Formats: sequence, C-alpha cells, structure tokens
Amino acid sequence: MDRERLERLLSALHRTDSSTSVLHRLCVVCTDTTALAGAGVSRISSGRHEMVVASDSTAAHVEMLQISLAEGPCLEVMASFHPSLEPDLASTRARGRWPNFARAALDHGIAATFAFPLITGGVAIGALDVYSRQTGDMASDQLEDALLLAHLAALAVDQLDAGSTIEGVDLSTEP
Repeated sequence: MDRERLERLLSALHRTDSSTSVLHRLCVVCTDTTALAGAGVSRISSGRHEMVVASDSTAAHVEMLQISLAEGPCLEVMASFHPSLEPDLASTRARGRWPNFARAALDHGIAATFAFPLITGGVAIGALDVYSRQTGDMASDQLEDALLLAHLAALAVDQLDAGSTIEGVDLSTEP
C-alpha cells in the first residue's frame, strides 16, 4: 500500500465537513482528488441494490438510474469483482454494455464512468462510482486514489448495519 497516498487521502477526509457521514466525505474526497464531476456509493443489502450516498445531486441521480434501470457499471463490478472503466458512454461499446443507462447518463451530462467494487470478506458488497462530464480515461494517479478510496468505503459500508450506540446518552457512532 502506498502510505503517502493513504496519508494524503485521510488528511483530505479529515478536512471535509465532519457533520456529514464518512461515506459522503469519501465521495467528496474522491471527486476532489480525481478532479471529476461526482461520486456515489451503492450497496447490496438484504438482496436489494440501494444507493447509500453521493457527492451531489447529479451523482445521486445517476446512481439511482443504475438501480431503476437494473444496469450499469456498479452492477457489473459487483458481479465481476473488477473495476469497470468506461471513458466514453457514447461509444458503441458502452451502449452495448448498458443501453439504457448509457443513454440516460449522457442525458444528465455524464460522459464517462468509472466503478470500483467494494469488497470485504471475499464478497462484493457494493460499488464506488465516479462520474465525469468529459470523455477520457482516468490518469494513473486518479485511478490509484479511487481504488484506495474504494477500499476505505468498503470498510465503512461493511459496518453500516452494525452501527454502535452509546447507551445512556442517545448517541450513535458511524464507521
């Protein structure tokens, strides 16, 4: 693991708005460090695909498109356990992979999408999706940042249902 990269990303995470959830802050850091348009996290819970959080309203809408259309990169990465990197949603390849999602994402100004599986205990429990308004591949530094943030998001998503309460003070903690 690249210790300097981890320290840089954790420092960025600590500088974000602490009043929001750690997963929202991870999406914001992912958007900021990759210099892309937005990011979102979805998961499988009780056999259902659900959006957990997104960096902004456009990312949330695109996350929900994948759920309502039952196609898109997040479903692909949860099935394959491998990142899905689609630098051009208007391409024949993208339209063949996700005919409805690609068209709908383009209609919302998203030109490229990059998804990373959230894996814990050998199981893909969700995905970190990153969206771009421009076509093109992610640079290697952007890719490495997103992969590390996906590992951190997996730790947080894995603990979502386990939430901790502090008895007697009506407080709860998050991962």
